Amino acid sequence: MLSDVVDLWKQQDEEAKSRCAAIMESDTNSLICSYAWVIGKGTGMQKVEQLSPVINSVLSSSDGWAVLGKPGKNPRTGWYANQANATFEIRVPIAQVPIHFLTIVAMKSYGPSWVGSKLEIKTTILRPSEAAATTKTNPFNVATFEVDGYHEIKTSVHFPNKFRLPGNGASVGDVVMVEARLIGGSVFKINGIALCRF
Repeated sequence: MLSDVVDLWKQQDEEAKSRCAAIMESDTNSLICSYAWVIGKGTGMQKVEQLSPVINSVLSSSDGWAVLGKPGKNPRTGWYANQANATFEIRVPIAQVPIHFLTIVAMKSYGPSWVGSKLEIKTTILRPSEAAATTKTNPFNVATFEVDGYHEIKTSVHFPNKFRLPGNGASVGDVVMVEARLIGGSVFKINGIALCRF
């Protein structure tokens, strides 16, 4: 019956909310991410005014990137590259739990302005113990990835792109540096970034 389906849906929704609430507690055993944001109704992050401070809290440099958009209207809220070779760098201190993965939620879109859109992402683990011993970065603590922003499907779709951090990930006390450069095209949209345990 329809009422049974509705009751089951409500029950599963309450269970999901309960699991999310447990994850959000300050207990480091349940803490999953050191830094995370995703645009969406369910995340509570939908407006430029909400996103800008979250990005600015870790932003070291930016050229050609801007937080733009509105909820439910094009362009929708996100972090946009708006010129060729646009770059940014964020530095995230790892304060509570070890981190092993970087996830970039990126939009793939279509049309002439999106053709060839591609972002190169370089991650570096900055370890205080190594910084004292040398001025060079350990090459095992660096990895580079690429994310495409174009597809031929006549709609825009957001995809999670999950990458394992180099050097067995970041420990508490380390800093994860993420450097991004638009190496193809002149537009790109990021809809979320997360540095998480898994």
